[in-house]
Amino acid sequence: MKIAKKVTSLFMAITMIITLCLPAKARANVSTPSSGTYYRISYEKNGRYLDIPSEGYSVNGTQLQLWDYVYGNQNQVFMLRDTGNGWQIVAQNGKIVEVADSRHDDRAPVQQWSSHSLNCALWNIRTNSNGTVSFQNKESLKWLNVCGGGDAGNGTKIIQYKDDKSVAMRFHLEALNNDADVFSAYFERTLDNSELAWTPNSRDVLNCTMLNGKKLYKYDGKSGWYPSVGQEFFYSADFLSPYAVGNMLKTKDQDSSLWTEIKKAVRGELSSDAITALSSKIGLKLPKVGFILSVFEILLDCKEKDNWNKFTNAIEISKDGHCSGVIVYTFYKVIDLPVLNGYEIVHFVDLSPRRVYKKWTGDNFGQVNNVADNAVEGVCLYIKNGTWQYSYK
Repeated sequence: MKIAKKVTSLFMAITMIITLCLPAKARANVSTPSSGTYYRISYEKNGRYLDIPSEGYSVNGTQLQLWDYVYGNQNQVFMLRDTGNGWQIVAQNGKIVEVADSRHDDRAPVQQWSSHSLNCALWNIRTNSNGTVSFQNKESLKWLNVCGGGDAGNGTKIIQYKDDKSVAMRFHLEALNNDADVFSAYFERTLDNSELAWTPNSRDVLNCTMLNGKKLYKYDGKSGWYPSVGQEFFYSADFLSPYAVGNMLKTKDQDSSLWTEIKKAVRGELSSDAITALSSKIGLKLPKVGFILSVFEILLDCKEKDNWNKFTNAIEISKDGHCSGVIVYTFYKVIDLPVLNGYEIVHFVDLSPRRVYKKWTGDNFGQVNNVADNAVEGVCLYIKNGTWQYSYK
């Protein structure tokens, strides 16, 4: 009965989270870009943001537009990267902003494309006297421009145009470099061979231990070693915002065709673009394929009743009806899978995941990011020895 009441409360909270229009955070504008930093890029005239239309978010050739701020919308987040020969404008999906077909004509569309090094995807960034910036394409020497200028509405297309000195070519950079700007995050640990126990390989052991697409195996020049059976280690952590949690809860009741697509993604049968499109369909607002696949694995894991209960039990409902986020820690245990091969037994060494679900307020990422070497259920995390992927508010 308690579980039923909690699930009912959760779905009431989900409705509030999904439908609530959250205001933009007040962020300071910067006039000098920093390589590797993520930004929202707003039009000086009315504060609307450069945006990749959701229906084409994973598609090469999608033209950029202006749109109002949307909380947690990764379509409006871009990383500026200094290549030494010009700046790249990199979307959260990994694609880069370019002028279509290296065109030189006024009003040529500015679009996204898979990463490359052509001049049509490189930009000079000029700081203007009022603190705004303008982007000049290195191929055409024309400028990123809001088509028509003026008080451009939602959906207005982004083009290149000559230097007409108008407001249409001036933008603010809003840096997303504080813990308070983080929406969700994914940590993937970098494993060192010295952190694992190893067993010498033998004729009846076939090492199939795979982690993130790579075989876990050690070779010292003379003989091979495989991870010793029975040991467990921490590998990744997903910091899921209340919004992401709400959409995951909604996904549980989706039809079987959606779950089939999620399974295909986890098995490596879908392209990166298809995985990104599937994530957008679910409404997870996650930036990169690695992060998305990790959440898809959690979703599949949660289809089992016991794990579903663990997931929902980690969610806290506040007095005003809002639900918390969830941190999902993934551990792997090395297991032995004996298989009869003809007349003999061979052993496949594999990994079995175990997930621990903890409450996260979804708004205190600074605290989470500093829990280096803390232990969850007795297993040391080494949370700083790895890589992060972030979604931004």
